[in-house]
Amino acid sequence: MPTTVISDRGPQFVSKFMKELYQMLDITQNASTAFHPQTDGQMKRVNQEVKKYLCIFINHRQDDWADWLPLVEFTYNNQVHSATGKSLFMVMYGRNPHVIPDSPRSSPFSVPTTNNFADAMTQIHKEVQNTMEASNEKMKAQYDKHKRNSVMYQIGEHV
Repeated sequence: MPTTVISDRGPQFVSKFMKELYQMLDITQNASTAFHPQTDGQMKRVNQEVKKYLCIFINHRQDDWADWLPLVEFTYNNQVHSATGKSLFMVMYGRNPHVIPDSPRSSPFSVPTTNNFADAMTQIHKEVQNTMEASNEKMKAQYDKHKRNSVMYQIGEHV
């Protein structure tokens, strides 16, 4: 279960029913600022990717899309993201997922120690943090290129 849900202010998200459901499930609801697409732009981007993958997998009647969601989620979570330089799976678990191998597996005794794993996770999170900061700086620079300075009006001026 999520601990926080960020949504736009659509009636399906801010209804009394949803507020009570969130309260029952101990979920914090945060509604995005009206007319501020940057707030939920990340989710819209994820939805674009999900649609792209579903178009690849679904049948011609488009009635089996729900069957493909687990594979779509797996695919999305294992793509390297430009903001982090890592896949979401790598960020969460410190390794790539186990999939059916093309060749025989190596020895099962090559399990990393707890310290090695903890060190690897710490390193991954530092790298992700640095990459995200760099990505945020790039996005800010791009945004600032088109940003207009606020106009200051004096009392009595015609606007």
